[in-house]
Amino acid sequence: MWSAFSRFVGPFISPYLLIGIIAGAAILFGWHKFAVYSAFRDGVASEQTKARIEAGKRIIEMEKNNAGFSKLPARDRCIAFMRDSGLSIDNCK
Repeated sequence: MWSAFSRFVGPFISPYLLIGIIAGAAILFGWHKFAVYSAFRDGVASEQTKARIEAGKRIIEMEKNNAGFSKLPARDRCIAFMRDSGLSIDNCK
């Protein structure tokens, strides 16, 4: 099989050059996939951060304006914050 391939491609491209082209294409594909995944992950993380900041602002406003909320135990306020920001309530103790 290799001899048939080398007879067909040999006059045009060196087998080592072909291997280099294939390896280079694989590296570029992997780098592109990594770059796209990293950009997506950073975008998702920034959206989550924005949501947490907004939830924190709403909680602060609730503490200022709602006397009943400010009298709640710390765990209940934590649960409200976690639910409002879309986080897991397992971290509230």
